[in-house]
Amino acid sequence: MTRAKRLVLWGAGTPRTMRPCWTLHELGRAFLLGDAFTGADVLLTTCLDWAHFYSLPLADGLAEYRTRTTSRDAYRRAFEVNYRPAAG
Repeated sequence: MTRAKRLVLWGAGTPRTMRPCWTLHELGRAFLLGDAFTGADVLLTTCLDWAHFYSLPLADGLAEYRTRTTSRDAYRRAFEVNYRPAAG
């Protein structure tokens, strides 16, 4: 994908206003690189989690993508391990 196409795909603006011009569904993809969940999806989901936890608005397509990736069983198991409450 060329740099120009990447800019069109992800749009322009500040982090608060940037949103994808196309959703992954419109591109025929379930995840960033195709139908398989990859390390790229882990990285983007981490960034979207950060934005969510700091109450930054997500464009609809990114919010849907985050919901899809965070509803995976592997994500839930990892979340429980990484964010379990500290023993008092």
